[in-house]
Amino acid sequence: MERLVEDNSIISADRNQVSLVLRNLIDNAIKFTPLGGRIWFILQSIPEGVQFSAENEVADNPGIDIDNRIGNKMASATRGTGNEQGVGLGLILCQEYVKNNGGTFQVDQKENRIRFSVVLPGER
Repeated sequence: MERLVEDNSIISADRNQVSLVLRNLIDNAIKFTPLGGRIWFILQSIPEGVQFSAENEVADNPGIDIDNRIGNKMASATRGTGNEQGVGLGLILCQEYVKNNGGTFQVDQKENRIRFSVVLPGER
């Protein structure tokens, strides 16, 4: 495990909503990483505020439906690599909570990795 935090940046946001977002992104990274796969968590200061990213290897990259994962479709559960069952609302709530706190939510998919990033504005 490697931990790198550049400074002591402060955000102004709802603690409960941000906690739910971070827990969901961490849980999803664990849930959808194949056995023996790798996960990266990155927390950094950027000009827009503070960015948290959860990136993980995936087993079936072409089989991932990004629109479903980020809630652009009707909520539907996706089973994890260990056949774990969800309810399909986690990422929809994440997007809504990030937006409620003035932040942005982004997903990037490249080769056998997927990354979910949240940027929350720094305290002014």
